Amino acid sequence: MKSEFVMRLWLEHPKPAKAGAIAPDESVADVSLRRLQQFKVVYDHPYEWQLIHGKRPEGSGTIKPDGAGLLTIPRVIITIDSVELHVKPK
Repeated sequence: MKSEFVMRLWLEHPKPAKAGAIAPDESVADVSLRRLQQFKVVYDHPYEWQLIHGKRPEGSGTIKPDGAGLLTIPRVIITIDSVELHVKPK
């Protein structure tokens, strides 16, 4: 069983850009972790999350699983530059 979950997040622009298509350089999303196989989520247990851009922290917090056992990180700013999302038990 894994003790930390890590994934990269970024916005991908279509290539080549379609005529008249406008893709944002930044978006805000709630990120829910689903179908985790080797990282087990324990009900009512707190988890720490951190966003890292390069080696610089961009945000952090603590979350608990919802009624369905999903971890959701609210209002994550995602840009065309990738960031790493790290989640681990507290």
